[in-house]
Amino acid sequence: MTLSAIPDTDWRDVADRLAAEYADVPSGSVLRCVARAVHRARLDGLPPELVAGAGEAIARQLLELRRRSQATRVVPAPRRPVA
Repeated sequence: MTLSAIPDTDWRDVADRLAAEYADVPSGSVLRCVARAVHRARLDGLPPELVAGAGEAIARQLLELRRRSQATRVVPAPRRPVA
């Protein structure tokens, strides 16, 4: 399967929807997540017409995991000089 077999508008629509839905995540991170999800769907051997939908589902799962992990992340206190 080549990239030209997959319509560009499908990828752009998925990326736009997810960037709007996950506004708390930097848009570059959302785009990387979509790219990885699409790559995963292509590796699974899905036909071109199903890759965008499967990529969106995978990207949503990854973004939800990211959102949950950041909610529980502990930020360390700044270092204090030892007297």
